[in-house]
Amino acid sequence: MTILFGSVLFSSALICVFIFKTDAPLAQFGSHLSTKQNRAAFDIPIHLKKVPIPLPIPRLDEAISFSCERARPGIGEECGSYLIRLKKANLKRRLTLPARVDLKFDKELQFSNEESPFWAEIQKEGSEIAAYFFVARNENREEVGTYRFSVEEANIRSSSEFPERSPFKILADSKILGRDLFLKTYKDGMTTQRIEMCNQVFPIKEGDFLVWKDDKWQLVQSLLDTENLPIARCSVVDDRSVLFETWGLDGFARIAITSVLQIPLKTKSEEFLSSVRIRSEKQISCMLDKQCFVLRVGDWILKEENRWKILRKNEEKNSYLQGKIEGELFVFDRIDLKNGQKNIQGNLVNLNRSQMISVNVVAQCQKKTLNSREKGRIK
Repeated sequence: MTILFGSVLFSSALICVFIFKTDAPLAQFGSHLSTKQNRAAFDIPIHLKKVPIPLPIPRLDEAISFSCERARPGIGEECGSYLIRLKKANLKRRLTLPARVDLKFDKELQFSNEESPFWAEIQKEGSEIAAYFFVARNENREEVGTYRFSVEEANIRSSSEFPERSPFKILADSKILGRDLFLKTYKDGMTTQRIEMCNQVFPIKEGDFLVWKDDKWQLVQSLLDTENLPIARCSVVDDRSVLFETWGLDGFARIAITSVLQIPLKTKSEEFLSSVRIRSEKQISCMLDKQCFVLRVGDWILKEENRWKILRKNEEKNSYLQGKIEGELFVFDRIDLKNGQKNIQGNLVNLNRSQMISVNVVAQCQKKTLNSREKGRIK
């Protein structure tokens, strides 16, 4: 009992010391401290300058590109408007400079359809486009970057990007026939590329204009009275492609037509032209695909519906030159003497007149035939 009583006295003394030596009184169990008992918040004595957290801006020069939409011929400006493209999202918007473009981030950079706290002010400076990017902070704007862009050519659009029955879809679906080798060889020595669309053939060269009128494309020499009509200008021509610049209700577009691989002529001269006999210095008898003919130098022989026919009238030849009649054509050029043998020289032209092969056949000897006849008479 004595030990227990001594322990209680000692514990009571410690409690009294704790209560009287503490600055803040202890709260009663189950009750809150009064307002006067609240202590000041703990403050770290580190003096740092308070600045706003910067907005992370990506490399905008790698995310954006500008292309030129050429003005319609006759206006006088090189670029009537510009197309801004967001590369990653593949979004486009037509601009007339100077212009403001509102932007936003939604997983990636996109156009904003309403005024945004992040935007670009774009203007033309010399041969380049300058874009100044701003962010709105506390009713102030802060410039976050300036970039300069080179103006690119507009992307080439494919047939699938145009609506059905659109004039430009018809143009994009046209075919390249190749250069007219017949005219190059037998006429003026000049040749132009040709395209075919809607059963029409157009000889085309750089600078030529096509106009959509009366529900078809027409080759024209002047753009008078074509102000509200779709037009196309041939800007580049080579052996494998034709590039058009077009203007319509949808603005400016570039369209490229590429040639398809043509099946080469595999006709052998001996199989095509056989049983050749000399009748005179400018006349032969022969067989063309098992048809018998007597030909003179300079004859044109046309294949229509698997039958060969000699074109001797000027009207028939003009019809072939104008494309009114079509088919493979054999031209009998001359008779040559080589190594004591007479050779028939000519050219075979394919249906599109884009391929030509040389025909060289040795004429059969007439002497042996005469000798056999004479032997028969002797018997």
